[in-house]
Amino acid sequence: MGNILLLYGSMTGHTKFVANLVRNIFKKAGKEVDMQNALDFKDYDLKTYDYLLMGCSTWDEGKLQVHFEQYYENLVASKPKLGGKKFALFGCGDSGYVHYGEGLDLIQKGFTDMGAAEIQDKLLIDGDPESNDNIDKISDWAAKLLESVK
Repeated sequence: MGNILLLYGSMTGHTKFVANLVRNIFKKAGKEVDMQNALDFKDYDLKTYDYLLMGCSTWDEGKLQVHFEQYYENLVASKPKLGGKKFALFGCGDSGYVHYGEGLDLIQKGFTDMGAAEIQDKLLIDGDPESNDNIDKISDWAAKLLESVK
């Protein structure tokens, strides 16, 4: 089984909620997940991980959540070689904003440029992730993602 990193940045707790739900679904399926807050995470080569699950909301004019942004900028500056790594993205936001979800597009491009392969379409959660509809959406996304994680 490959090593799985679940890295998130969260100010309001919404992205952390999604990260916890994904981790719990993976745990029930027998997968170990290293869940980390981007605020405290300092691994910029990511050599010990095969799967990179990244959770980040979009703020202001398409910016990344501040803690995730700091991590991401340091990651890009370190120029890791991510060939052979697989990634999936999730984030929370509000579709009433023009730049809804654009932060994930930035991460997607960056990880692809560094050589990683996206294994599933990104998950965008609109509004409260704790609503029944969004919990179902998150659960379905995580279950489908499990099929790609060996």
